[in-house]
Amino acid sequence: MQPKERVMTDIPHARRSPMEHERDEPQRQNSKCLEQKMQIEIATITPDQAKAMLARNHKNRPLNPHHVTRMSIDMQKGNWIVNGDAIRLSDVGDLMDGQHRLNACVSSGVPFQTVLVRGLDGDAARTIDGGRKRTVADKFNMDGVKNAKAMATALRLLGKVAAQSKSYQPSDQEFYELLDIHPGLADSVSRYKNVPFRLSSIISALHYIAATTTDQDVADAFAETVRSGIPTRENDPAHTFREWVIRNATGQSLLSFESILVAACRAWSCYRDDKGLSRIVAGGKLEIAGWDRKRLFSRSQVPSHD
Repeated sequence: MQPKERVMTDIPHARRSPMEHERDEPQRQNSKCLEQKMQIEIATITPDQAKAMLARNHKNRPLNPHHVTRMSIDMQKGNWIVNGDAIRLSDVGDLMDGQHRLNACVSSGVPFQTVLVRGLDGDAARTIDGGRKRTVADKFNMDGVKNAKAMATALRLLGKVAAQSKSYQPSDQEFYELLDIHPGLADSVSRYKNVPFRLSSIISALHYIAATTTDQDVADAFAETVRSGIPTRENDPAHTFREWVIRNATGQSLLSFESILVAACRAWSCYRDDKGLSRIVAGGKLEIAGWDRKRLFSRSQVPSHD
């Protein structure tokens, strides 16, 4: 399949002056040259073919192992979609773009379909990926997801807690899978999207996990205490957590988002178990009993919250 160049002269009744024809002649000649040189096809790349292409990966950006893992999981799950992004090879056969997709193919052992472009000028590599990448929040917004940015962040936090990993990042396809599995998260996000002190996404995600794994009323009480700042008992863990965040909200001791998430999980665990908490100590495990990877991706264990 050859790329087709459509110029103004293809449009019926378009009138162009001799000067315009002369001006555009170099562009037409260049287009003809590209058509002769460049080859474009939809190809199925096998793991062995991916290895062969990676052997010609001489000049590229550093590989991101986490990104490879996310795409490898998508390929294994059958979630891979041909979206027009291409594997690009130069006119001498060197790999110019696609190292993460090819490594994911090798890692998963699963062939994948993609647009394959051969015959690019080597200098074209300087222009690849120059545009702003669409975030998951951008994609959610385009699809009409309410509170798109907050939903994307809250879904990411569900994954971090389930994986017990501060660096966990779902693939784009997994984001949509989680959005479909956890419709009740939208209610938590809507209720707590305006909690101050950078806590809205954390409390939204934590409220949903708490309501899913324990009791809706207890989850509501915890989240409301964090939002209002009004304790309901002595050494109220929700209130202690809130005050700790406020004290460290400014200055050199500004807390990282991950540190706040870990502390929120600990405060909730104490609240759920009816234990007091007089002070927050930084550090600890990122975990909530009953919430793990299996629960994260299980449709049968998630209530509808109707």
